[in-house]
Formats: sequence, structure tokens, C-alpha cells
Amino acid sequence: MLAPVLATVAIAGALMMIGRWSNDRRAALRVHAAATRPVAHVLPQGLTLDRTPHYRIRSAADAATTADVAAAVEALHDAYAHTFPISRDGPFELVLYRDRAQFRAHNRSTPWAEAYYREPICHAYAGDPPNRYHWMLHEATHQLLREGSGYRPARWANEGIAGYFGASRIVDGRLRPGTVSPNAYPIWWLAATPLSGNIDRDIELNAFVPLDALLDSDRTDIAPQLNGYYLGWWSLTHFLMHGQGGRYAPAFHELVAHGASRAEFEKRIGPLPKIQLEWYAHMWGAVQAARENRLDRWASGFDAKH
Repeated sequence: MLAPVLATVAIAGALMMIGRWSNDRRAALRVHAAATRPVAHVLPQGLTLDRTPHYRIRSAADAATTADVAAAVEALHDAYAHTFPISRDGPFELVLYRDRAQFRAHNRSTPWAEAYYREPICHAYAGDPPNRYHWMLHEATHQLLREGSGYRPARWANEGIAGYFGASRIVDGRLRPGTVSPNAYPIWWLAATPLSGNIDRDIELNAFVPLDALLDSDRTDIAPQLNGYYLGWWSLTHFLMHGQGGRYAPAFHELVAHGASRAEFEKRIGPLPKIQLEWYAHMWGAVQAARENRLDRWASGFDAKH
């Protein structure tokens, strides 16, 4: 009998210019990495237990922070359930740490982790305002894909979907897929991405990860362009959900359900050279909007109001 799968996703981050980023943006490199061995998890003492319709949250954070994160993951669950089928409706297990220091003291993932999911539990701390919950939303999306939908998509789709939901805005208590929060990873790197509008030039200068590399990537080959990969995964997912008037969205749903391999991508979405050009134009539009501080306006046309 196969041992239970340990699915760990860990996020780390690179130092930004002094004064530019808040504390939870100052980790080393934000990277999701699979656990290499099973480890018994020791949680902090004195955790409270909060229950919501779909979650059990063990928390070391104060009541207000816990309530904010609880509301956010319920908003995520609602938005996800309107996007992908869910066969198991919870309760899903979360652990919310008091702060980054406590998380690091109890981290059983990679040393640079900011948050991670190891089935069946998501581990995260609340980041800085105004977006305190994006780490948990990202990991809880991985959890919904695996435990809620029973999906095992390729890395690019798994990370892309987690980035897509994790970086969406919550407005009036509802998570709006397709909107973009500039205060969530990897979006806060978008304006600094060295895209030029010339795809050939950007590929040559390693400013843009080509589609074939993005689809075939695994944790061992992304370090030189880490943020480029995460932005690529996010933007490709955003494009497939909303680009070209949403024409690829039905095929993307089928693609995720069937594992999202490169072969399945070409079968269900289309030839890579054609899709790469369309996706690049979509990402270039997002980069320009971020540089001009108009991401809200750019994303307003993609807000999936369910």
C-alpha cells in the first residue's frame, strides 16, 4: 500500500530595495518545494480552535486576525467552488501562526518557507496589511485542488491556480477571481519584471520564461528565474481563464482535470507557438498596467462575478 502523499509547498522571497517592501516580503527567495521526507509536526502550544462552515483553524494569532483569515478562506472556498468541481467539502485543516517568527520556529518544510501545504494541513502566518491572508489563500488553493477536487495537476497548473486565487482581491466579503491584488505574491514583482514588449528579445535575455520551459518545469530548474516562473504560472493561468474573451477557459478546466501535461496542453489548448504569443501579449499588458499603477483598471474586465 502506498504511503500517504506528502504534498508540501513552501514559499520564500528575495530581498527588495530598502523601504519598498514590508516584512513578509523580505524572505530569501519565495519558492514552493516538496518535502523530501515525512516529519512529525509539532505545533505551538495554546492554539485556539475555530470552526467555519468548511474549515477547522487552529490559531496562535489574535481573535481579529483569525477572524480575518477565516473569512478569507471561506471566500476562497466559495469562489473556488464556482470555478472547479468539489467532491469533498471539508472540514479542511489550517494552522495559523501568530507571526513569522513563530512560523519559522515550527516550520517543518524548507528553511526559507513562508507558508506550505502538507496534506492534510495548510500552515501559514498572517502577513502585513493590507493583505494579511494571501499566503494562506495560496496554500488553501493547493489544498482544495488536492483534497476538494481530487486533482493532481502538473506543477505549472498547480502553482498557477494557487497564484490566481491567492492574488485575487476580496471585495465586500467575496473573492473575485480575475482581479489582482498588488499586495500579494507574486504580483508585487510584476512592475519590476524586465519585459520589453519584444518576446524574442525577452527570451534571449532570460526576461521571459518560454511556454515550453514553463510547462515542463519542476523545482530543480527554476532557481535562476524564480519570480519569473511564478509570474509566468500566474499569468498563464489568468490568460487561460480570461484571455481572448475567455475562449480557453472550458478547455483549461478539462486540462486541469486530466493532469495538465504538456501533451494534454497541446491537445486541448493549442500549439505552443501560437499560445505563447497570445499569452505573452496578455502578460505584457499586466506588466504595463502594474508599472503605470493601473492594475485595477486592467483587471476590471476579468472580474468573474459569480
